[in-house]
Amino acid sequence: MGLRVLNSKLYQYKNSNTVFTMVHVTETQNSDGTPDLAGVMIKEIGFDYVIFTPVGASGQANEILVCTDQIVSLEL
Repeated sequence: MGLRVLNSKLYQYKNSNTVFTMVHVTETQNSDGTPDLAGVMIKEIGFDYVIFTPVGASGQANEILVCTDQIVSLEL
């Protein structure tokens, strides 16, 4: 999937306040294979990054920046 297509889909998810049950990324820090992010929404989309925030969280300390090309899969 091209970057433009992915970004377009991400904007659709953001505008509809979609909650992702799981987000898998490359180079995970979880050695047991669990997803890096669970129960998150898109807060912001940049040219080559996405900022996710956990559902119900507030404040910048809870924001997670992920480079768009590192996203492997999104589960709704």
